[in-house]
Amino acid sequence: MTLDDGTTIRVGAGWILPIGYPNYCQTWIEIIGTEGTLTIDDTHKEVTLNTSKNGIHYPMSSMPGEDVEHVFAGAMANETLHFIDACTRGKPVMVKPEEARAVMDIYLAADLSVERGEPVTLPRNR
Repeated sequence: MTLDDGTTIRVGAGWILPIGYPNYCQTWIEIIGTEGTLTIDDTHKEVTLNTSKNGIHYPMSSMPGEDVEHVFAGAMANETLHFIDACTRGKPVMVKPEEARAVMDIYLAADLSVERGEPVTLPRNR
């Protein structure tokens, strides 16, 4: 994605990975400007367990979270627990619906851009 000021933003997300892949959701974001970059690696491959019997395993890599012994953990454990708490207690959620929609518009525009083979300008008419 290229912003009006020339800043480039690249978002990568792997959601449909083969069975047995260590994590079925991995995301990374790169924001590249003329005077610096920001990279956010949210792939959750930083915890690796490698045994002779089972090979490489990424125990903290699934989403929306997983039981690790007596603790609910994983890539989105905090987000999942926050959402459940907000729904059950009537509390506000961290992300407003219009913010979630803006993110989805970006993903839909990216898909449309690939399909058409050309850039798509946002905001699009709904």
